[in-house]
Amino acid sequence: MVVSKVVNYLQLAQPLDLILDVGCGTGHSTQAFAALAKNIVGVDHSKAMLSLALSGDNIRYEVQSAEDIDQLGIRPNMIIAGQSFHWFNRRIFLKKSQQILKEGGTLIIFTHAINHSELAEMDKDFPQPFPVQTKFKEEAEILGFTQLDLLVTKETIRRSKQDIINHLRTLSSVEKEFQSDPKLAASKLGRYFFNVQDQEEIELTSSSQIWLLKKT
Repeated sequence: MVVSKVVNYLQLAQPLDLILDVGCGTGHSTQAFAALAKNIVGVDHSKAMLSLALSGDNIRYEVQSAEDIDQLGIRPNMIIAGQSFHWFNRRIFLKKSQQILKEGGTLIIFTHAINHSELAEMDKDFPQPFPVQTKFKEEAEILGFTQLDLLVTKETIRRSKQDIINHLRTLSSVEKEFQSDPKLAASKLGRYFFNVQDQEEIELTSSSQIWLLKKT
């Protein structure tokens, strides 16, 4: 849905020459955006994550931090950062992105969340280990970007309880708690959907926020 929103908004009729996916992890966003480019490069600081990255004919991966993307020696038409921007030194990342993007290039930053009444206590049980973004539009403008729009996707999905729990375990806030106190974290996580069988499907809302910025 994120890719579709980007394509429709930017009216992309032809593949871009090059897309850079920063903080790509295991390459799910890289693979999703690969259809929009002749070539796409996914970068992450974690060799372990990249060792599990999804392959593709026009995809390659490199170990690099978000703050040093200028060292890649490339000039992408688009830079994307999905579920990763909150970990970056965003001022440095925005500055480096503005430097390496081709004229008129775009920066796409997007997040993802699943919502259900049973998950209302997630932020309380598993506090976010990173600061909340504030005044992002103003900061981006100072560093050479114009915010074109902020798009939102939302859809209803059905997943088994086990799939949902597996997904929650991948969240950085949950992982942090497991590293700190595994027994307590497991107890907290076990309270969610307690009366639901592992393979029973649950209806949730899947949503994303998409920031579209253009190099000025």
